[in-house]
Parts: sequence; C-alpha cells; structure tokens
Amino acid sequence: MSISGGTNNVELLKTPSLLITECDHTSPSTRVRRLYFTSNSNVIQSESYLHNSSFDYTKLSFGYHYIMSSSIYLTSEISTGNKSVVVGLGGGQFSMYLSKVMKVNITSIEISSEMKNIAAEYFGFEEDENNKVRIGDGIEAVGEFKGLDNVFIDVDTKDDSVGMSCPPSAFVETSYLSEVHSSLNPSGKIIINVSARDKSCLQTLLKNVNQIFNTVYISDSMPEEVNVVVIGFKEAPEVPDKNVLMERVEGDDMKEAICMWRKWKKKTRGGKKKK
Repeated sequence: MSISGGTNNVELLKTPSLLITECDHTSPSTRVRRLYFTSNSNVIQSESYLHNSSFDYTKLSFGYHYIMSSSIYLTSEISTGNKSVVVGLGGGQFSMYLSKVMKVNITSIEISSEMKNIAAEYFGFEEDENNKVRIGDGIEAVGEFKGLDNVFIDVDTKDDSVGMSCPPSAFVETSYLSEVHSSLNPSGKIIINVSARDKSCLQTLLKNVNQIFNTVYISDSMPEEVNVVVIGFKEAPEVPDKNVLMERVEGDDMKEAICMWRKWKKKTRGGKKKK
C-alpha cells in the first residue's frame, strides 16, 4: 500500500496493519505526519504537524477534534482539576492538545500497547502526571473510573463498509452508556465522535444517549468533514449564550467550533419535536 497526499511524501513505517507517512504542508517549514490503517486505507486515522522538525501540539488537524474540545466550555471555565478520559489514543495528538493546551487531566484508554509505542516514537506523544495511558479495552476499562468530568469516545471500526464507522456499535449500547454515566460526576458528560453514512445509525445513537443521559447536544459538521459530535449531559446543563462562549475561547478554529452546538430534541411519532 502506498498513499500519496502532499509534496515530498515519504513512508516512515509500513507494517501489515498500518502505514505512517510524512509530507510537506502548505505552511513554510511545516510537515504533516499521518497514520493509516490498512483495513481502511482511505481514511487518515491520526495527523500531526511538525514545524522545523518539532511537533506542534497547539494545532489540531481535524475539525471534529476542535468541536470535541470546545465541549468543555459548555458548562464551566476549564481548570487543571478537570478530570477526563479519552477512549482511543491513536497518534495521541488529541490527548496532547487537551493536556498541553487546555490543561485538562487526561487518561487515554488504548487497547493496543503497539499503538502507544507508535504514538510515542512517531508522533511525539509523551506521558506525564496529567497525561497518562491505560492499556486496556475501552468497553471494560471505563468502569474503573469515578468522578470524571468528561469521557471522550474517539474510536472507529476500521471498516468503512458499515453504516457507522465511528464509534463501533458496542460503544453506543445502553449498557455501555450506563457504565459511562456511572463514571461521571453529577455535572459530567460523554462526548462522542460520530461518522455515520447511514443516518438511521446516528438516530439510534442519539436515542440511546437520550435514554441514559438527561440532556443531549449535537454539533454540525465542520466544512469538508462528515463527522458530528454528540454530547450526553448527566444533569441538565446551564449552557451560556454564544456571546459568553465566544469570550471564553481563543483562536478562529475554536471560535468556529463553539458555535456548532445545538440541543437535540427527540421527535414524536407525529413528527413534532418533544418539548
């Protein structure tokens, strides 16, 4: 497998299961490093920027990661005491951004020790007291945590032929959502990255989240992306108006992301939204 994308493209690692490439970016002195899985080679799994050969953790490559990050601002000012779990490490850019830029205390649950090693060797991922990795199954390991502020679900099926490639169906079963609900503090929330070509899969996900959580929000998609993000709040949130939210965030990407949210309301059989 050889994947192009950008000038001066080179393969850094090629195994039966994955490929890591690097190419020039349009910005001067900037390169882009990408991770692909051979089972779904048309989809970039992780992407990081290198500026003058150093990883830039202040930027995210995917718009949906900005949307997921912005969810933290919907209820309160973030602080170093914010305790969160990310299910799915990948190259580690999202976890590094949350830890280094947003100052969130992060534990990433990753099923593959090989992926943790790849994140460290090829994407500059670093563990510290506020950015840790728990090797284990994200379905089972989340029950070990209590008092969480946020649980981010950022995993896929590695199969783009299914109706919903992200997340796998097991992560939206009500039994798992109940486990996450129990792991959260009263003001906590689950944040799910969703890629669904079959809209009925998205509706099933929303209904399941609505069954377990008090209030559900859904985002729009960023330009040129199909992913949306769904939030389930354990308790009804007091979400500030958009003017207040815009004052809380910095940077054009985050300001765009914070405006993507809307409350989801379940429709009744007659087609009218439930009040």
